[in-house]
Amino acid sequence: MSYILNDHHNPINRPPGSSGDDMDGNRYMVERKVGATRWAEVKAKLFGLPIEIIDADQELAEAAGEIKALHKMSLADCFAAALARLKKAEIYTGDPEFKAIEAEQKIVWL
Repeated sequence: MSYILNDHHNPINRPPGSSGDDMDGNRYMVERKVGATRWAEVKAKLFGLPIEIIDADQELAEAAGEIKALHKMSLADCFAAALARLKKAEIYTGDPEFKAIEAEQKIVWL
C-alpha cells in the first residue's frame, strides 16, 4: 500500500465516494471506467506531479492499526492519518470520516 504526499509533505486523501489510496486502486478505478489506454495517460500525469509515493512499512502499519482500533474510520483513511501523524503534517481532505480525529490531527477541509 502506498500513500501520496504533496510537495509540502502533506498526505492527500481522495474525496468522499472514491476508493483506493494506493496505485493499484487508482489503476483499477480508471481502467474499469475508461480503459487501459486512459490509465496510461493518467499514470503519466500523476507521476509528473510534485508528489512523493510513500510505501507502508511496519511503523506506518502499526500507527494505522492504532488509529483504526480507536476510531470508526476506513483502514485506508487510518493509513493516511498515520502518515500525517508520523510526518507531522496536515491532512487535506473533504472526507467526513476524518472528523473522528480532528481533535488530535490538523485537518484542512476541502
